[in-house]
Amino acid sequence: MAGPPLRSPPWLATLRPLWHPSWAPGRPLYSRFKETRMPRVMLIASCLLLATFAVVLVSCSDSSADGKSPPLLTTPVDSRSADRYALPDGDAEALFEFIENLKQYEPRTNPDAERHYEQLPKAIAAAAAKIMELHPDPTSTLHQRAALEALDIRLATIVLADEEQRRETVAELLEVVREAGKQSPVAAMEHVDRFMFTVEQLRGIDERELASQAMAEFADIFSAMEESKLADVIDQLRIQARVIRIPLVAAEEQSAIFNEIAERAGNADLETLKEKYLTMLQLTLQEIEETSNAELKATAYRKAADILAATGASEFASYIEYFEGSARSFEMIGQPMELSGKTYQGTDFDWQAYRGKVVLVNFWATWCHACLEEMPRLREVYDEYRERGFEVVGISLDENQSELARFMATKGMPWTVLHHADGPHPAAEKYFVNSIPEQILVDQDGNVLARGVRADDLPEQLEQLLK
Repeated sequence: MAGPPLRSPPWLATLRPLWHPSWAPGRPLYSRFKETRMPRVMLIASCLLLATFAVVLVSCSDSSADGKSPPLLTTPVDSRSADRYALPDGDAEALFEFIENLKQYEPRTNPDAERHYEQLPKAIAAAAAKIMELHPDPTSTLHQRAALEALDIRLATIVLADEEQRRETVAELLEVVREAGKQSPVAAMEHVDRFMFTVEQLRGIDERELASQAMAEFADIFSAMEESKLADVIDQLRIQARVIRIPLVAAEEQSAIFNEIAERAGNADLETLKEKYLTMLQLTLQEIEETSNAELKATAYRKAADILAATGASEFASYIEYFEGSARSFEMIGQPMELSGKTYQGTDFDWQAYRGKVVLVNFWATWCHACLEEMPRLREVYDEYRERGFEVVGISLDENQSELARFMATKGMPWTVLHHADGPHPAAEKYFVNSIPEQILVDQDGNVLARGVRADDLPEQLEQLLK
């Protein structure tokens, strides 16, 4: 048995290289969804910016800013160490090696992971502080490297900071970029990946205003360099700064931002569409999904699909399928939901028997950790509101019926659970359920009220619906 996945804090990812296995998307429902799942769009946007910067970097300079690379790690991590987090005695290079060893270490048990993620930021911050104490001259290379390590750990843990600390940390990062830009555009470019990950962290905790302001200021820094080769990158940064704010602005401005992106994408040649605007479309759609503007969600996905279909390029087929499926999923709001099939025990399911009740249709699987985390709270809501007319219908997406039966025998659920023995459940395909948990709220007449509902949101909604 592999056991439950190791728990890791969201900030850890900023300490890892791009596309480290920890960034891998969750397990797809079925192989047919692998090419149509929405990717971590902000990460891909950052990759495209990095690629663009890389081209500019080559054209601006033939070498790195100082011509040197940091020393390679030479001493392996000693997993038998009594306390790997204790600062070592030694010079700055020993402390830098200590920092790198900590960042490379991957715990193998949850207790070890919890301790590691608690101690890691403290240990790195302490090591960086000691290096700066050993080399107090702020212009020295070692002091600056240590200051950057200290900044990195504050950026990595920015989700844990308060609002004032977040603003101070972002301001410090922008100042680092600004000072690097005084040396050369190449030196400033070296901070792009650090900056884009910081923006992703801020978006993850709904600090969109700060993320948007930071991105706009980041663009201003490069604009001030008056380097013509950066014009396209600066344009992308300014667009992304606006896109990030979509959930914060009025519906009219949301539509205006999307329409601008859609017009650019529609007028672009095929290569520009692929290299620049496809990712920008995805990022915009992702932000629109964070709003309550159901009409724009359906319209935007439909328009995005039409733009790609108009090119006639077969390479866009999976994107078109995804966008059209997403459009259908949002167009279903207010429409009747149809369910049929058999329960996991093999008995026929009667959807009409649920008329007159508010129903949560819960798509889940026994292998889905997030689904199982949601279940205790969902049970509480079910117990509280069942007698008032609330029901749950589970739809298991497990491929192995015997595994589901074993789970139900030990864990059990007080509501009906459907299962399709021969592949994906038809409802998952019909309603474009491409990731789980997915929960759809249905009213007393059988019409869809909302998608993406979470157990914590249900009480407020049920109080209104079950008056």
